[in-house]
Amino acid sequence: MIVLDANVLIARWDQDDASHERAVEVIDHFEWDEFLTSSVTLAEVLDVPKELPGGEPDGPETTSSAE
Repeated sequence: MIVLDANVLIARWDQDDASHERAVEVIDHFEWDEFLTSSVTLAEVLDVPKELPGGEPDGPETTSSAE
């Protein structure tokens, strides 16, 4: 069983990450092993897209229709 931290998961899906190639190699090499991660790690991974180009750093825009 292999425990994955957020940096490995983020690097795996972010092709611009400096560790992307290594993360792909590691995950592919151990593809038949079991992977494990924590809910805190998943929360960290899900929070990253807003920091990437095109993300929403301040959260989704809200509009009000007060007339």
